[in-house]
Amino acid sequence: MKKFLNDPNTLTDELLQGYALAASDLIDVEGHLVISKTLKDADRVTIVTLGGSGHEPAQAGFVGDGMIDIQVVGDVFAAPSPQSVFEAVKMADKGHGVLLLVLNHAGDMLCANMVMKMAERAAITVRKVITQEDISNAPRENAADRRGLAGAIPLYHIAAAAAKEGKTLSCAVAGGGGFVHSAGLWLCRAAAGCRTAGPAGYDRAGTVCAGGSEHCRLRNALHPAGRRRKAGTGDPRLP
Repeated sequence: MKKFLNDPNTLTDELLQGYALAASDLIDVEGHLVISKTLKDADRVTIVTLGGSGHEPAQAGFVGDGMIDIQVVGDVFAAPSPQSVFEAVKMADKGHGVLLLVLNHAGDMLCANMVMKMAERAAITVRKVITQEDISNAPRENAADRRGLAGAIPLYHIAAAAAKEGKTLSCAVAGGGGFVHSAGLWLCRAAAGCRTAGPAGYDRAGTVCAGGSEHCRLRNALHPAGRRRKAGTGDPRLP
């Protein structure tokens, strides 16, 4: 597979530089922080999220007025550092509390848990909501094993709407968490795999939803290999 890249080692930096130019009316980019221009005047609960690059427009594409305040971007398919997320939390804090939205993936969860401890030591009020709506790899009673998928997008809308209306942090958590635990159920299907780009020596060709052109994959996350392989890709019905 051929890709248009300048340098895999600077891929994420260049991606963010381009995004800053393309959406200069909506966001600012400081390092790996994508920041809504409305944050500086915010007097409300604010929202921070985190995740690896390579899933665009998720999640940086959802930063802006009435949505996410800061997205902390990691390298391709990799969580950002806890320190960078903690810096985002400090920047976002306007005295009303910070809502940290996290997709249930191992690296993101490890990072978020460390950030919660750092925020507690710094006396910053932070609450965490986890998206764990994938139905393919765990039953409801084992929700902690379910991974986060596209259910993060309506969660952003719900939590941000509560924040924009001046609701408390507890209300924003209740609204977002209520969606995650009751209505957010997803199953993903992929028609083809991809070959990821990253730092030199990092190549995951064939590991991301591998399969012949006559097959599709029912997946249990955004990028791990499919849990089931099914012949055909054109059937709109879920198997």
